[in-house]
Amino acid sequence: MKCSILLTTNTHSALDNVLCKLRKYVDGSKILRLGKTTSGRSSITDLTLEAKLSSFEGDKYTAARDILKNTPLVASTCHYVPRDVLFSWRKFDYCIVDEASMVLEPVVLPSLAVASCFVLVGDAHQLTPLVQNRKCALVT
Repeated sequence: MKCSILLTTNTHSALDNVLCKLRKYVDGSKILRLGKTTSGRSSITDLTLEAKLSSFEGDKYTAARDILKNTPLVASTCHYVPRDVLFSWRKFDYCIVDEASMVLEPVVLPSLAVASCFVLVGDAHQLTPLVQNRKCALVT
């Protein structure tokens, strides 16, 4: 991979779904998953920073910085991007926002700001709205 890519989505489960599929085509050493993974996704737990650092014996800070600096594909939710110091110093060639129609503009802007160009992917009519109240979910 000769370019750097920030892959973002609105939810952890959507991000993990993309990573599970992407994993078939891209070596895991080229992917870094920031934030928590959804439960039951053992096929991608090795993509997290914690998992990658577990094999290092020495200075974990230096190892973490090297991983963050050199991994070509970094995956995170849009909500995580403005909270992680990584995004204050790392810039990407591309930002891909999956399920972009489900993300509010103020939430996605920090992700777009750290990339030279971006691709928004999503269909507003494909997914139903996220409903967290069980009673309301039965009505929608």
